[in-house]
Amino acid sequence: MKNTIYDDMRVEKKRMEVPFEEYMVREERFAETDYLILRNDEQQHILHCINRLPYPYKEVLYLQYYQEYSSKEIGKLLHRSPASIRQISKRGRDKLREWIREGGYSL
Repeated sequence: MKNTIYDDMRVEKKRMEVPFEEYMVREERFAETDYLILRNDEQQHILHCINRLPYPYKEVLYLQYYQEYSSKEIGKLLHRSPASIRQISKRGRDKLREWIREGGYSL
């Protein structure tokens, strides 16, 4: 048990992470900067689609792709099984794909 805790601590030290809440606050603060950076209509549409995602899809995709957590780690954080996290991730990606195509863009 002690070694498992030490392993978890080592993983946390290696990962330079930003809490999800802080990330969202940063996004709000730099909305004008984001607008200047995301001039491309397609990128703006994708960002809009991501922000439309409901809980838990947005959180799972954020942790998976921005924080590079595994399904097992996300499951521990959200108190769900890794299989459930993989299914949520798949459904979130499918919904994003659908909304992006509705906007007239292809992947």
